[in-house]
Amino acid sequence: GAVRRLARATPARAPAEGPQPPARLAGRASETVGSDDEAIDLANDTIYGLQATVFCAHGKKALRAARRLKAGTVTVNCYCEGDITTPFGGYKLSGFGGRDNGLHAFDQYTETKTIWLDLGEHEIDARLE
Repeated sequence: GAVRRLARATPARAPAEGPQPPARLAGRASETVGSDDEAIDLANDTIYGLQATVFCAHGKKALRAARRLKAGTVTVNCYCEGDITTPFGGYKLSGFGGRDNGLHAFDQYTETKTIWLDLGEHEIDARLE
C-alpha cells in the first residue's frame, strides 16, 4: 500500500488534568503510518484541534479525511486562512470555544429564544388570582 506521512505539532510538556492554557508547541514530529485510518486516528489523538491539512490526489478520499479530522479548519492540498466571511475557530482546547468571522461569530453574543404567540381575536380573562 501507499506510505502515509503525518507531521504534527507536539506539546512541549504533558498537559495537566482539566482544561489548561495551551502548551507551548515544540517543533514537528513526523511519523509514517500504514493506513488512512491510522493517520486520521493519530492526527485526532491530541487535546488541540485548530487546523489540519490533507494532501491527496483523490478529491473524494481527501474530503472523507477532512470530514473525519477533529479540527475547526481543514484545508485540502493548500493552506488558507480564509477571509472575514469564513468562520474560524478550533475544537477541543484550541481557541476560545466560539468562532471568529462570518455569521457564526454572532452566536457567542446571542441566545436563541422561541416565542409562540396567537394574535387571533380571542376574549381572554387576564386576571391573575
